[in-house]
Amino acid sequence: MRRRPFVAPALALASVLLAQGCISTVFSPASGPGASPRPPVEPWTVRVLSEPPPGPFTVLGEIEAVVTGYYSDETVVGRIREAAARKGANAVVLVRDVSTKAAAADSDPDIAWRKRHSLVYSAIVLPATPAP
Repeated sequence: MRRRPFVAPALALASVLLAQGCISTVFSPASGPGASPRPPVEPWTVRVLSEPPPGPFTVLGEIEAVVTGYYSDETVVGRIREAAARKGANAVVLVRDVSTKAAAADSDPDIAWRKRHSLVYSAIVLPATPAP
């Protein structure tokens, strides 16, 4: 039987890539008035909020970032901002964080770590603020 020299390196590369994981985003549009499609905005303009802002705003939908692998919070939130920008949102509000704490957290909280599984944010449109 003849062996193909490229099979082993290809399998090794595939296993490394699978171990790295990924971040995928899913957008679920809201129903109701004002949730119509909007033109995209620049991702850097999307504000990240930990709670809903006071005053009126329009909810476009929810964005869930499903995380496989280990990524920094900044990387995951960056992907959420990109997804929100594509939908025309100028802000996102944290809805829920699905993470698992390590067992070591029970014995020593200083060495605790967490594995993030998903983050869910509401993509919203804040009203334009008048120029001073």
